[in-house]
Amino acid sequence: MSDVRKSHSRKTSSRTNPNSNSDFSSNPNSDHFNRPQATDFTTKQHLRLRAGDLRLARIQISLSKLQHEMEQSGKQIAALCQDVKMDKNLDKVLLQ
Repeated sequence: MSDVRKSHSRKTSSRTNPNSNSDFSSNPNSDHFNRPQATDFTTKQHLRLRAGDLRLARIQISLSKLQHEMEQSGKQIAALCQDVKMDKNLDKVLLQ
């Protein structure tokens, strides 16, 4: 019997090893693209975030309205104070 060994030729391919941990595979069919990322939000979390955003927007609108009303009230108070000063000065003049 002769010792015949098959020659083992190793073919190299341009395809990356799917079990490799070196880098993420750029193959769009790999599990990396099908699985959700650890940083992704669930649908329920997205809904809660959106609801929170809407609440914040409503609060900001309310604060803007309140700020406007306070500015108007401040102007009215300043005008009333001016009127009171004028009336007080007028009373002093009339009493003399």
